[in-house]
Amino acid sequence: YGPVINDSYSDGFSYDLSLQYFTSERSGFELEYVKNITKDNNAVNVFNDQYGTRPDFDRTTSYYGVNWNWVPIYAKMSLMNSKILYFDMAFSPGFGVTSYDQQRYNTSSLSKTAPTFSFNVTQHFFLSNHFAIRGEFQNRWFNEDIIGYKSNASVRTDFAHDTNLLFGLDFFF
Repeated sequence: YGPVINDSYSDGFSYDLSLQYFTSERSGFELEYVKNITKDNNAVNVFNDQYGTRPDFDRTTSYYGVNWNWVPIYAKMSLMNSKILYFDMAFSPGFGVTSYDQQRYNTSSLSKTAPTFSFNVTQHFFLSNHFAIRGEFQNRWFNEDIIGYKSNASVRTDFAHDTNLLFGLDFFF
């Protein structure tokens, strides 16, 4: 769970569910599903108040994909000379599909999908053999078709970059 970082038109949070299988201590694969819960931010509201319309933009709703996890950094540290904490850092390139909604006037949003490249950086702090605290910086790049808010006609294609900062727990078995 964590905030959407760099969406110019939306504020909100993301939920992530992933399943990982490691073929060795240093690499493995991950299936990932991310759901965004967002709403208009202040910039959209000000634009609407000033010009009587909304800007032309899309709203990312979800992502699913597969990643290769590479763990080049594995270490331990002392916590106040009383406990040893193990941690690792993973780099995860991947491919998937992003779903986004085209924002339209007087009609419901139109859902679209786009092939997506992703790159995640994950830090694990192990609490035990079976649990870890996880922090993850997610990046996704894809092309999105933007339509005019009032015209509902194609305006342009943008190269989008979505970023999320997530925090959670991992369970290992």
